[in-house]
Amino acid sequence: MPAELTRFWFSVPGHPGIGVTAASLAEATELAMAVALIRGWALDPRAVEQNVDVRDLDRETTAAMGDPGPPGIWFPLSRSTAEEAPPMQVRSLMILIAGPYRSGTGDDPARMAANVRAMEEFALPLFRAGHLPVVGEWLALPMVERAGSTRVGDAAFEEIFHPIAERLVARCDAILRVGGPSAGADEMVRLCRERGATVYHRLEDVPGCS
Repeated sequence: MPAELTRFWFSVPGHPGIGVTAASLAEATELAMAVALIRGWALDPRAVEQNVDVRDLDRETTAAMGDPGPPGIWFPLSRSTAEEAPPMQVRSLMILIAGPYRSGTGDDPARMAANVRAMEEFALPLFRAGHLPVVGEWLALPMVERAGSTRVGDAAFEEIFHPIAERLVARCDAILRVGGPSAGADEMVRLCRERGATVYHRLEDVPGCS
């Protein structure tokens, strides 16, 4: 098996499990979730073993599995799985790009604008990979201005800026956490994990971006 590929085994309550070979955990999770959706299985993506030794699986499973070497799903095998979840198929995700906005800027407008541009650098690669990237500032800042804010941190700013980010987290499939320290971005990560959504810390870990 090529060195860059890893065998993953996802545990499924009441079923043997799902075996996937992929270049990253993110890609493996996407494929495993597609299989679980097709079969109506409840899948906790955190219940996964990496570099699984197929010799540790029970005989019934190993007798029915495919070749775990090439990338793709090797257990369970079925016609529907092969047709509906082909190897390395990427599902389009709505991904919130979360990074510093005010942190470390002293509320200097030029430095805050630079932080927005830094987050925007990740938007095009995500879009080209088939995803829908979102930067919270795209929505928040025009409304903050419309609400009559005259400075960062005033009442109109606080009414909109963080609440809109929280509402975005509730609707996004994942977060891509980028940049340096940021209490606000870290709170978005916490909320994302709380609702069981995926958090990425590197662009190359996002499905389709490796």
